[in-house]
Amino acid sequence: MNKNLLTLVTFLLLCLTTSKVFAESDVRDTTVIPPFATTNYNDSFYTSVLSAATGIGQPFLLQQGYLTMPGVTVIDTSLVYNGIKYPVSQAYNTSRTTNNDGFYISPSQYAYYGITNFKSVWKVESPNIFFDGTNNTFKTRVDCIGYGARVIASVGGQTSSTNAFLLLSNGILNAGICKFAAIGRVPDSYEMATSFATLGTTSIAGWEYISGNVLSTDIQTYNLTLNSALNNYTGIRKGGFSKSQPGDIFCFGDGPKSSASGHTMIMAHNPILLNATSLRYYFPKVTTTSINTLLSKNNVYQVDIFDDCNYRHFNDSRTLNGVGYGSVLIVADTADDAPIGYFFSPSSNLTYTPLSTSKTYAICVARYTNPSPLPVSYESFSAEVISTLIQLKWRTTQEKHTIWFTLQHSTDSKSFEDMGTIMAIGNNQNNYLFTDNHPASGLNYYRLMGTDNNGNKSYSSVININFSLSNDQLSVFPNPAINSIAIKGSHISNIWLLDDNGRIAIEKIFQDATNPSLNLNNLPRGKYYLSIRTKDKKTNTIAVIKE
Repeated sequence: MNKNLLTLVTFLLLCLTTSKVFAESDVRDTTVIPPFATTNYNDSFYTSVLSAATGIGQPFLLQQGYLTMPGVTVIDTSLVYNGIKYPVSQAYNTSRTTNNDGFYISPSQYAYYGITNFKSVWKVESPNIFFDGTNNTFKTRVDCIGYGARVIASVGGQTSSTNAFLLLSNGILNAGICKFAAIGRVPDSYEMATSFATLGTTSIAGWEYISGNVLSTDIQTYNLTLNSALNNYTGIRKGGFSKSQPGDIFCFGDGPKSSASGHTMIMAHNPILLNATSLRYYFPKVTTTSINTLLSKNNVYQVDIFDDCNYRHFNDSRTLNGVGYGSVLIVADTADDAPIGYFFSPSSNLTYTPLSTSKTYAICVARYTNPSPLPVSYESFSAEVISTLIQLKWRTTQEKHTIWFTLQHSTDSKSFEDMGTIMAIGNNQNNYLFTDNHPASGLNYYRLMGTDNNGNKSYSSVININFSLSNDQLSVFPNPAINSIAIKGSHISNIWLLDDNGRIAIEKIFQDATNPSLNLNNLPRGKYYLSIRTKDKKTNTIAVIKE
């Protein structure tokens, strides 16, 4: 079964977390499932921080090769999908620069970028990570905290009681114990890290302090230089760094002696506890004695992260600045497993950056869990062309008092009309099926609207599929098939046969083919999806069974 289509990203969790893990086994999640998301990129809300981090980062991770998607090719710094070129533009900008140097998109630009849903979240201006539909460009002009703030603001809903960023910023501002950016402006990494440490003493709905370490006395002094009206700082040390999880927000907070405010990241996998052999992978020229000395006093973790950076981390996906994937190493105290320092990027020695007044005042991890879950959570939502119809399938993981689902259709991705309603089964983990008997020629856009018994509504992500009745109604024979299939149709330029997990099993490129065939002898039995593109750039997808 296809997983995580809602976020278009399938991520594998590392299952080996003991000291026997080798750093060479660094896991990179590569295959994501079409369709390629553009139409709802600027307005998408996600159910978790991890899905937001990967959804917002997807075009940049595809361009870097960290992710791959059937039908998407990379040409230099552009993506090509369904014959359309999507330039990927990244520039590392910091919110500290004069006039923010393009870091923010101002409210006057919202309409230009097609932003509607985020107006209630970013009342002043929004970090510049958006899809520009006028020239099909994915653009970033932010730093790490710009990416982190854009991710957090994309989780939950549009109100102060449902949005992760609004809950955090309102809670910190109301507590008055840390300097924190006003609503609609990003905080810096120092403000984020030192705020997280106060979650052990200050309750904010949905937010939890997982692990961290702070120089509380020095932070108190520094905070009062930033804002003399602040209350006493209440951030505390907390061990248990190994309990961090994918989707946790991870920050370094740098003090006044540093040239930067720190660094903000989103964890991609569970931390990996390294042993002497795996640590040598990172420091091949360091002596065994030095490695053993470090490990005798500390725990050292490989932490895989998504962030926006102008440096390359260990195992980094980037060749240019911007959003990407990498690893940092965290040094933790063996007594309580609290972080005490970090290796930020490759170096030739074992000198890590410690928690100290010379630079880093705080190292903290926090987690957001939606305190008011939406009426329904969607695990997957997909569309498939079957002859002259489009079949829609979806699976739910939660149906909190859900009464019914409404299927909505659009041909322009903006104006949606109701197609029909299906009553909810109730409880959790249910599968549904709906058929569009009259799809439009060309791109068809679909979304789901779940309604609960209080009238609350929640929406799925928008999916799209190309439908064409031209070319004599492309068809496949035989189906089911044993050895081969013949494709009836002309002017065929590309064929992809995908397995049920979205991986390419066969790929063929033609100049101008008529009735081509595919040999299936080397494929295992099962269900496949045959995607056929013609020279007019129209694509049909047909389900094929190999017996």
